[in-house]
Amino acid sequence: MEKILKGIDGERFPLIGGITEYRLTFAETADNSTVKDDEILWQVYWSNEYSEYEKVPFSGQKKGRVTTYKFLQNLQGKNLQLKATYSGETVELHITPQANGEIKIVDVFFLDVEYKMQDNSTLKYMNSVNLQVYTLNMLGKYVEFKIYDTVNGRDIEVAKSSEPMQIVQKNGIVKTNRSILLSPAMYMQTQKDMSASEHRYKVRVWERNNEANFYEEELKVKNEMGQMTVPQDSQTPVKTGTSEPPKKKEEQKTIEKTNGYFYNYKGLYEGHVKEQNGNENDVYACDGKGNEKDTFTNAKKLKISHNDFQRVCNIVKHEGLSNEENEYIFIAHANYNEGKDKGTTMLARLMTGYSSVEMIDKKTALPDTAVDTVSKYSRKGVIEALLRDIDPSKVDPTDGARFWDGVDFLGWGVDTELKADSNSKTGHNKFDEYDYIKIKKSLYDKFVMKIKQKYPNGAPYGSSHNSKTDRGSHVHKSTPRGMRAVYTIPASDFSRSEYWTTGDFYYKNKTKRATGITATQVAGYSIFWKEIK
Repeated sequence: MEKILKGIDGERFPLIGGITEYRLTFAETADNSTVKDDEILWQVYWSNEYSEYEKVPFSGQKKGRVTTYKFLQNLQGKNLQLKATYSGETVELHITPQANGEIKIVDVFFLDVEYKMQDNSTLKYMNSVNLQVYTLNMLGKYVEFKIYDTVNGRDIEVAKSSEPMQIVQKNGIVKTNRSILLSPAMYMQTQKDMSASEHRYKVRVWERNNEANFYEEELKVKNEMGQMTVPQDSQTPVKTGTSEPPKKKEEQKTIEKTNGYFYNYKGLYEGHVKEQNGNENDVYACDGKGNEKDTFTNAKKLKISHNDFQRVCNIVKHEGLSNEENEYIFIAHANYNEGKDKGTTMLARLMTGYSSVEMIDKKTALPDTAVDTVSKYSRKGVIEALLRDIDPSKVDPTDGARFWDGVDFLGWGVDTELKADSNSKTGHNKFDEYDYIKIKKSLYDKFVMKIKQKYPNGAPYGSSHNSKTDRGSHVHKSTPRGMRAVYTIPASDFSRSEYWTTGDFYYKNKTKRATGITATQVAGYSIFWKEIK
């Protein structure tokens, strides 16, 4: 009998507090006109302390081809599973709810005196900075800021806003209208260690009359005097109890307007320009909005169309499993490297078996309106990778990695554990495919630590193992999702002394292969591989 169900269509990273719709999809050859909606059952599960899935209390069972869920604060960051069942068939979708879309301040950028992106690591005393604040649902509200440090348990202000800043742009962005001078008085007030090479302060931005809504960013200042960078329309910091009237701003220079979609370097959508010069589907990375309508500072055109960019970002988002920024940054760069190696594009490689993401997600564009953390990380990673096309100074943080693996690499091991998806194959495929595998002990230990944090009681996989031919030390458990093979992290064969003779992990294939691989990075729940030809 042919299968009827294909999958579940919906957001894998829904916002806490919002209403999210999920839709059951059917196989192309199935006649779904006979499907009875009241026989389609939906249920939400979460991973318990034994890495098994149980029903989320009070979530209830729902019916129909389409259903909606509202995920509450207690589910933020949890690994959930949404399951739909019909006529004995079941399809699943893994979900991780993200921070909600309520009124809040979400990010702070440092800009220089010309409102271009400022590298926080190069600031010195006597330099000046501006702040660019990102907010959600705060149109018409006001924010204030202060720069401070905690000394002997007491917060010491060294600078603050002279007047509240009102959010008037629909995108929720507001900038300081006068630069902040990083005066030497800052380190005197806070009794900084003058032998240190760098001083650190905190920048706190909060909603006026609602200090519970705030965001903090670290400000690093090199312990040396720099060149004074205060333009005529700027001010020194306003110290507690003092004020300085703003000076008249000079007229801004007109910037040529260009068609396209614009995103800042942190992965947030800035806007779409039409009816100007150029292609409306071009994609640009920029520091942020300019002072004139439809202008953007330090804009750089990326070699990708808008729809392709959105799809690549969505696939990268689904490839990652954690909330760690570098996991998504490294996946994007590895994908870029793989595309260059194969002489094709990032999207073209992702649309093959190179990516294990479901095809429905590969064909889905990441909405420009998505502002959750993982969406920002995914866009940021893709932007950083694509900038390597046009800026040779951009560095590959993966050192040439083209592939990555997750928990299954540690769970299935070298050759003793029967793979969860097989009744005959032992060990992870990488140990058969390559001539050798090298992992520095520091990377190996880091990878094991991260995976064990996620799966402290072992990693569970769906399994149809035959008990008569089963091999390895993994165990089988009955769970609400059916029988699961639970693998100890790491597999026992990783501890064999023959693999650690150099102090690092080194595996040599008994069968000669054309290339080997070396681990270059670990981030989130992924380890990244560079192929050595």
